Amino acid sequence: MELINPNEIGTRISTLIVEAQSKVIIVSPYLGVSEWKKIKVSLERAKKRGVEITVYYRVINQKDADFFEQLDIPIVLVKGLHTKLYLSESEAIVSSMNLYEPSDLHSIDIAIHYRDQENYDQLYQYFQKFVQVESQTAPQIYCETIDQLFEYLEEQVPEHSFKKRSTYIFNQSVKHYELLIDLE
Repeated sequence: MELINPNEIGTRISTLIVEAQSKVIIVSPYLGVSEWKKIKVSLERAKKRGVEITVYYRVINQKDADFFEQLDIPIVLVKGLHTKLYLSESEAIVSSMNLYEPSDLHSIDIAIHYRDQENYDQLYQYFQKFVQVESQTAPQIYCETIDQLFEYLEEQVPEHSFKKRSTYIFNQSVKHYELLIDLE
C-alpha cells in the first residue's frame, strides 16, 4: 500500500493506464477526459497496444461519450455510483478523485495505490460484487431534433405517454414527473 499525494493522483492513474498489459477498468462517477490531454493520450496508447479498457460511470457528457466511442472503449452506466477505482491486471488505485482534470488541478483528494496480490484481489472482488453487478449498458441515443427524440421514446417505451413541447419532453405519472428532458 502506498499513499499518493494529491498533486500526483492524475499522473499515477495515467501511469497505471500506460503500463497496463491486458486490461484497465476505470470506475469514476463523473468523467472529464475529452479535454484532459494526459489521460487521453494514455488511453489512446493503451488501446493501440491492445489493452482492453472499460469505463464505469454515473454521469457522462457527450464529448466524453464520443471520445470513448471513437476509441471503441465500452462505457457502462452504474446508477448511484460513488466509488472511484482504477484497476489494471496487477495494480489498483482507490481514490476520492473522479477522472476529471479540474479535480486533479484544484481538489485535495486522497488515493492509495495497491500492488500486492491480496489487496488487489479484494478490490477486484469488490468491483465485481458491487460495481459490475449493478452496471447497465447505457443506450447510445443520437437525435438531432426534439422530434426525433420524441419519436424514439414513443417507439422504445410505448407503455408511457410522452408529451412534447417546443424545447422539452416529459412523461407525467399520477403523482410526479418520471422524466423531463429539457433541450435548452
